[in-house]
Amino acid sequence: MEENIRGFWRLKNYCRSRSIIDYFRLDSFHRTAFNNENKMKILALDLGTKTGWAFGDAEDIRRVYSGVQDFSLKRGESSGMRLLSFDKWVYEMLAKHKPKMVGYEMPHQRGGHATQLLLGMLGVLHVACTKAGIEYSSVHSATLKKSATGSGRASKEQMISLAMVKFKRKIIDDNEADALHILAWARDTFEKEK
Repeated sequence: MEENIRGFWRLKNYCRSRSIIDYFRLDSFHRTAFNNENKMKILALDLGTKTGWAFGDAEDIRRVYSGVQDFSLKRGESSGMRLLSFDKWVYEMLAKHKPKMVGYEMPHQRGGHATQLLLGMLGVLHVACTKAGIEYSSVHSATLKKSATGSGRASKEQMISLAMVKFKRKIIDDNEADALHILAWARDTFEKEK
């Protein structure tokens, strides 16, 4: 009963901006994406100049790949070059890994250059996922920290050390650790909707 109610509200919210046929196509995606024969492959991103990324199903730590992609500007480049580099990289990642879903940390809108960059990257990500027909979802940083450590105020060091233990690997920096935690959060969150 609860699943039917949740489905009704999802349908109502989705139909505000799309046709009902698109909703049923999306719903069939959910049915096939989480079945046992076809484990859900997730691409998790911690957006920024140094974007942390992780790919896998988060169940088998030997099959999770992660790293950090640096989008720092070279001498003489404009800030738009960073978005062009990110655009190229995102399309390559989506084509290479073919994820069923992309999870990312919600950007905080504090103003200034960092906010402009993150919102630009977010726009590029949304367009790339939509063109490829891939679901995407965001998580607030406090929710991510709480799901990873049990506290919404965990430090970067705590997030890194927990990622090292949970995923049994050396972590480059807090960006990679966050991406790994986003991967685990997405799997835990969306497996429940199965």
